[in-house]
Amino acid sequence: MRLPLNFTEKNYFRTTKARFFQAEDYERDNMVSTLKAMGDGIELQQRVAKRMAARNNPLELIRK
Repeated sequence: MRLPLNFTEKNYFRTTKARFFQAEDYERDNMVSTLKAMGDGIELQQRVAKRMAARNNPLELIRK
């Protein structure tokens, strides 16, 4: 079954695959420190760290 994807927000930009993966890696590597800088609680930081560690099966293994 196919479902349409509707994008209502127009605030997006074009990027390359390499730059997308670079941004994704940066987000992944800095998520807990970003939460810490925002002042979020240690419990949230621990949950996020655990969830990020579990996300170890990327859709694309070849990232070029």
